[in-house]
Amino acid sequence: MQQLGQMSANGNSWTPVLSLHVLPQVQHLVAVPDPSPLPEPDSMDPTLPRLRKLLAGLDVDQDGGASRKDLLLAFRRDRQLADHLKMQPRVQVDDGSFDRFLARFQSINRDGLGYIDLKQLYAYMA
Repeated sequence: MQQLGQMSANGNSWTPVLSLHVLPQVQHLVAVPDPSPLPEPDSMDPTLPRLRKLLAGLDVDQDGGASRKDLLLAFRRDRQLADHLKMQPRVQVDDGSFDRFLARFQSINRDGLGYIDLKQLYAYMA
């Protein structure tokens, strides 16, 4: 318990004004990324050039990984990109499509860092 108070005018005594009970903090549950290692893309795999091209189309800001924002912008530009990932091309908050989009994005983004790279795309499309 913590108390807030004030000193008397002569400075000899302390008078409590308010008492607070501090409760312990509640533990929060957080999503833990899948720790299993992703397979390295096989350089001889004939689908690898197609996956690289798909990732380049999804990575709108060209930073090496496709974020949720990148995917939403890419889907507006080319609806077929959404078809490749089995996602809905038009995503809205009020019709449940955004929740489905997030669930699919999180299933691809296995490390939980917020962007999809070639390894994750390769594992998802395999």
